[in-house]
Amino acid sequence: MFQLEGYAQHYFRTVKKGLFKRTVPRYMGDREVKAGNRSGDQLALHIAVEADRVPELRDEVYIQICKQTTQNPSPKSNGLGWELLAIISSICYPTKDLEVHLVAYLNFYLGWNEENVRAIAHYCLRKLGQKGRPASLHRAITLQEIVRYKEQLEMPVQAPPPQTAAADIPLILPALTDAIEVAGGFKTEGLFRISGDGAEVSRLRAQVEGGDLTFNPRACPHDLASLFKAWLRELTPVVIVPELYQEFLNNCDQQAKLRELVARLPPVHNKALTHADNVPATKMTASNIALLFSPLLLSDDPMVMLENTKSESKAVVTLLQIDWSAS
Repeated sequence: MFQLEGYAQHYFRTVKKGLFKRTVPRYMGDREVKAGNRSGDQLALHIAVEADRVPELRDEVYIQICKQTTQNPSPKSNGLGWELLAIISSICYPTKDLEVHLVAYLNFYLGWNEENVRAIAHYCLRKLGQKGRPASLHRAITLQEIVRYKEQLEMPVQAPPPQTAAADIPLILPALTDAIEVAGGFKTEGLFRISGDGAEVSRLRAQVEGGDLTFNPRACPHDLASLFKAWLRELTPVVIVPELYQEFLNNCDQQAKLRELVARLPPVHNKALTHADNVPATKMTASNIALLFSPLLLSDDPMVMLENTKSESKAVVTLLQIDWSAS
């Protein structure tokens, strides 16, 4: 299916670890779990730890799960397989060779007749599409994380997160900017320039994806700012949608024209952009803010970004100069 089978046959001829040939079916209930063996969340943790620890095993676990979820006659088993696929995609990446086949596999299931499968396929694609994410967590994975990842899977099958009634802004944006302000972030030098702690940002991400938008007032502003940037980066498509990208570049120094173009963005993108541009600059010049934010807002193609860096930065500087409160 989608060349995945052919890739798998070649892959298992060359790697042939076979570690997940038994453990994945056991987790899904397709294979008997003997007394004393791991099961449930403990087995999911074992699979995740091994896949994260050994790079060569990441493709193997992805392939084994895909094989077990292809034409699986048991709805319960199939559901557990997709659940495991979502957990693994939250923890580690496949290799580039497998990624193209895995993405095709997931895209096929976006049109599946089971809502939960469609939702988890979308969840996995979003995880695999996160730019700048390391291939591995490079740290110990806990049982609590496995439980939390499973809880997150309830999110995609629910209605979209509620919006603020007045402005239709995604709740995560005011929640994060308020948290950054409470934590003293707007008085922190290099708020958006200095990266947060990777493990803590991952924890905050899991918290938000679980629906919890309450933050510790003593949280590190850089961790919160990194999560804020990650949300913008992962908005699909990018904030400045591709069909308006060239017009933004052509009018990069024209406030009136850019205001008009922003009004043509999809509602969530419009509000995300105007809200982000209202965040104080925190001892950073507009040009420095623009250099950091232009890749998050304008294009996710590295070659396009390289060619248009100057115009992209100028467009963001101009956007920062617009008084959006008057909109």
